[in-house]
Amino acid sequence: MRNMIGGIIGAIIGTICIVFLRNPEPITYPSPYDILSPLLHGSILLQDLSMLFLFHGLLGYLLVWFAVGLIGGIFSESKWNTIRTVFWTGVVIAILSIISMILEDSTFWTGDQNERNLIILFQFIKSIGASMLALLSAVPVVLVKKQILSENESIAPPIIESTCECGAVFKSNPIICSECGNVLRPKALELITVPE
Repeated sequence: MRNMIGGIIGAIIGTICIVFLRNPEPITYPSPYDILSPLLHGSILLQDLSMLFLFHGLLGYLLVWFAVGLIGGIFSESKWNTIRTVFWTGVVIAILSIISMILEDSTFWTGDQNERNLIILFQFIKSIGASMLALLSAVPVVLVKKQILSENESIAPPIIESTCECGAVFKSNPIICSECGNVLRPKALELITVPE
């Protein structure tokens, strides 16, 4: 659940950021879906891997995926968990791009079924493949987060071993010796003694 939420938030932020960075020609969606225009159009832009080969758009494209990776890293607990979060990001982007295609072309869904299924499959492959760029920043975030959390963890005590005057050895810190009945920790005994 945590991975899915991270994927949804990462996809939303990524789609909105890429639209504002690229400032593309707007796609006109029918009302009331026009309010979702940044999400829908951004999903198409985010899965466009040709941006990796264009000098003028490369930096912005990578920065957006870097930001998406930061969000994914925050929601992830381990390296493998990060892959799941980034995967969810790709799935959400694919769903948004398919919705965009349906809204742009009303015959998309009623057209040739085999062609439509291939296009949908291709959308998921492109989106999930592109979303793997977010791993470049998500994995370091998880490692740093794990390091910070491990520093705050309490250190396990060394081996606990207590001995009594009678020679009995305990692998704990008892209040009373079970061999001779001596009180080993008087202060602790006072805390549990019931007044008469």
